[in-house]
Amino acid sequence: MQGKSVNLLVPGLFRSFQLGEIDSGSVADGFFIQKLIAKSDDITPFSQCITTEYRSTLPLAYYEYLASGLDEPFNQNILFADPVNLELKSDHILAWPISLQSDDLQNLSKIINIFNEHFSEDGISLEISSHGRVFCHSKSLSPADMIPVNEVLGRDIKHFLPSGTDAKDWLSIFNETQMLLHEKLTYEERIIGGRELNSFWFWGGGQLENNFDKNISYLGDARWLKGFCGYYNVNLFTIEHIQKSTGNSLYCIDESLLEASSVGDYKNWINMLTKIENEIILPLYNLLLSGDIESLIIHESPEIAYKCTKKQRYRILRKPVSLESICVSPP
Repeated sequence: MQGKSVNLLVPGLFRSFQLGEIDSGSVADGFFIQKLIAKSDDITPFSQCITTEYRSTLPLAYYEYLASGLDEPFNQNILFADPVNLELKSDHILAWPISLQSDDLQNLSKIINIFNEHFSEDGISLEISSHGRVFCHSKSLSPADMIPVNEVLGRDIKHFLPSGTDAKDWLSIFNETQMLLHEKLTYEERIIGGRELNSFWFWGGGQLENNFDKNISYLGDARWLKGFCGYYNVNLFTIEHIQKSTGNSLYCIDESLLEASSVGDYKNWINMLTKIENEIILPLYNLLLSGDIESLIIHESPEIAYKCTKKQRYRILRKPVSLESICVSPP
């Protein structure tokens, strides 16, 4: 009988930085993942349900909406509406993240009320969950091809605008929101998390998946993943209880590196990588050595994946790969 295989998806790990975004001379060494990849086999990635493109293809907003304890929506699409600060430059516009603080709720609620009143006839409205995530309800528009906000932050937005179905309408709402908030609110009323909120970034619509292997088990603490597993009635495990899983394939998804890689924050990326190593990679490797899992596959993109098995621990003469070769895209 084939043993369990763990597919570890860590978006923001491989090829996350461009040359010049980090100081090559200060790239830290000594991470376990450098040794692990050196001993692993470079393989062609494969996918079953949650693929390496999951953030732009699955309805993550819908799953997270369900996990937030909100009523299941009927006859409407659910998207994320992440607050952003748009910074106008001489020839382009940058989008920056806005982190919601507890004392921002009053201003944010006022912004949402103004948005909902203005777009009510268009069948578009916003709702905020108890954990501070803003969702968009759409009765009239289908989700376009939309880029996750973490891939946009700090970059020129013209390369990441919606495309495909109803894209022009979503772009119109995006632009109209900027003018609306500027007209209806003072600058102080638009300040959220220390930044001026001047629009919302819509994404996370996707299409519900109906054909996938329910024998796959999942690991991870992403809120959308909890909603996904609850919706399809599939197993969600912790690493500590991985031995109890009955399927042969498990997906472990950790998004801790996403924001740091998207804005070129190498220092924070290193901190998050340390967390992932201690809490995920090393525990999984120990399960590999004990025989509780047969293989560990680390992958993110359609081009990059590494498979590690128990016997590969004897490849002791292989030198660790450099961290720069992992996280920096070649020129």
